[in-house]
Amino acid sequence: MPFTQRDKTRIHYEWHPGPAQDSPVLALIPGLASNTRSFPELLERLAKSFAVLVFDPRGAGQTKLASLRFQLSDSADDLAAVMNDIGLDTAHVLGISMGGMIAQEFVLRHPHRVETLSLSVTTCGPPPGVSPSPATIAALVKGIVNAPRVRSLDDVVRLFGDLLFSPTCDFATRRRFFKMRRDARPGPVRNSIAQLLAIRQFRSHRRLSQVVAPTLVLGALDDHLVPPINSDILYASIPGSRLVKLNAGHCSFYEVQEEFVGEIERFVEARN
Repeated sequence: MPFTQRDKTRIHYEWHPGPAQDSPVLALIPGLASNTRSFPELLERLAKSFAVLVFDPRGAGQTKLASLRFQLSDSADDLAAVMNDIGLDTAHVLGISMGGMIAQEFVLRHPHRVETLSLSVTTCGPPPGVSPSPATIAALVKGIVNAPRVRSLDDVVRLFGDLLFSPTCDFATRRRFFKMRRDARPGPVRNSIAQLLAIRQFRSHRRLSQVVAPTLVLGALDDHLVPPINSDILYASIPGSRLVKLNAGHCSFYEVQEEFVGEIERFVEARN
């Protein structure tokens, strides 16, 4: 199991070789309470076109911390350390949700290391980013707190399904998604809370004009956690960016996976 040591942090990562020796490298940054094992279907699909580097952000998976007090910029620097460790100068970077916030920090702190930037269902932070409604926040916190005590997978779907998927997404698809999440063995609740606290401190809007990497902003029309207007704000703030909104919920990368990956493939290919 590969790790990179950075100060007192031991960062877990995985490397998935692409279909060819010269396959473009994609660095995938997972979202809240997600780790390298959370989305095996997405990794398998991406690995058909890319060599994929994925790591456990602080507060997730096998990454070991001395303290749960951290900022998302710390995880951005962790990714740079992993790339250094494996001899990788640059990568195409894909960040999903909280991972998209980390990706913004990465491109701002290490601009020369980003070939393209794909920001999925994410935000620059308020203001001017728009937060989820109080009802959505309450439902999310309730789900995170209660999930460890819920034994039935169907009950987990009922806790989170309407938050993460569009109304047209069927129960079976939602159930498969949460089974993958359960099998990935998410960390303790205190770790997810630490990530939520780091998200609350995140602000990037005033710095986004500095982004020079070609950028794809992927929003979702039925996103409750990150209202789709946040994609418009990112698009307007990042020079020369491209905006696509998928007909899906927050977990668009799973709900409409072929369309999601296809957008990234076309975007990267056009700039290679």
